[in-house]
Order: sequence, then C-alpha cells, then structure tokens
Amino acid sequence: MKNWLVCFLSLGFLGLIPNVALGQISKRDLTGFWVANNRDSLFYKSDSITFYQGDNIFSTSENCSVLTWDIERNDLTTRLSDICEEPKMVANFLGSEKIKIHKTDYGQVLTWISNKKEIDRFKVLNLKKTSTDSEKDEITSLSLLRFDKLRDEELLKHVDSLIYRVLNYKPDEERESPDPLIILNGVVLPDKKLLTYFRLVELIDISVLNSNQVSELFPHRLTNGIILITVSEKRFQDALKK
Repeated sequence: MKNWLVCFLSLGFLGLIPNVALGQISKRDLTGFWVANNRDSLFYKSDSITFYQGDNIFSTSENCSVLTWDIERNDLTTRLSDICEEPKMVANFLGSEKIKIHKTDYGQVLTWISNKKEIDRFKVLNLKKTSTDSEKDEITSLSLLRFDKLRDEELLKHVDSLIYRVLNYKPDEERESPDPLIILNGVVLPDKKLLTYFRLVELIDISVLNSNQVSELFPHRLTNGIILITVSEKRFQDALKK
C-alpha cells in the first residue's frame, strides 16, 4: 500500500485541528497569567482563541486591547485591559470565577464558569512552548477552539467546503458529478445528514483521498474522492441510534 497517500487538509477558516495529541494538559500547565488578543472584541468573535504566557507578550502594539486570565488551581480572574491608552484601562469581571478541565474521547475541554454559571467552553487544541528570536525567554501558547452550536451545522459546512476544494467547484457553480464518498468512523454514509448531529469541536481527524489516489487503490471503484472523518465515538454511537 505504498501508494496510500492521504492529503491532510487544514480546517478552512480555523486551521487548528491537530491530528494527534488532542491537547493533553494538566491543571499545573494552566497555572499563571495568560493573555489573549481582544482587538475589536476578537476574543468574543473568533472561533479559535490563542492565549500567551511569557515575559514579552506585551512587546507589540498589536496587543493593546487584551483579555487576560490569571489562573491559580481552579480559581480564575478575568480582566479586560487596554494597555496602550493613558491612563491604562483595566476592568475586572465581577463574581467568583472558575476554570475546569475534563477529558472526553475527542480531546480535553476547558469550561469557564462565573458565579456557578457556564460562560463558555473550549476544546484544547495544543499547548506549545517556543523561544523568542531576540530573547532567551520562552513564550507558551495555549490554542483553544470555542464550542459551536449544533444548530449551526459547522461540521457539515466544513465538509461541504472540502467537497468544493476536492472537486475544484466554485460556490456559484452547479455540481455535475457526484460528491466524494464520505466515511465517518469507518462507516460509509449514504448522504451527509448524519454530519448534522456533530459539533465541529467533536472532530478528531479529517483527511482526503482525491480521485487519482482512489483509482490507484480501488481501480474498479468510480468516485470523486474519499473524505475520511473521525469524530467522538461515543457521540457517533448515539447518533446511529437516532
């Protein structure tokens, strides 16, 4: 099977789904002061969030408006700051805040809680340490993916975008050939309806075989490619029962 060439495609507008690791971090890894860009309220508008920890995280003017997390065990203090204005503006969130982390079969999940109510949930994508070019100090980045709502059908939309890319369709063109074969957790799907039962955060891996690769592997199979998708097995089994 030396010709088994799988083309891994990044997640379109996200570009942040790792194929392995699934963000295995501990509470100790979360301890400390974290900064995320909040220019133009980016923190609240973006699906993907990256927090930074280190001595030089305020070194660029692009980080004027930030949201910070100060984490000590499960306790959390959130602040909104504009550090480029004089005087500097800092606003604390009111109430008792917590950050909780738990494992799922599709990765780890961070839950942000304020006054015993859930504010937001994020899937942990990765935790990475890098050295700066001009300094010996390390900067740690924590990449998160905000939970999407089932009604938004983000996974289905992403698969549709891959179909256009695989078949080289443009969104305003009519399709003249069938969609690629979609295999979800090892099961060939007759259509894409089952994809509406999953959130994008429940995606573990997605890869594509184009039509040329499929013809090499399965010369008697006529298809416009194969999209291989792996999601939460627990949620997959629940969806099959519906």
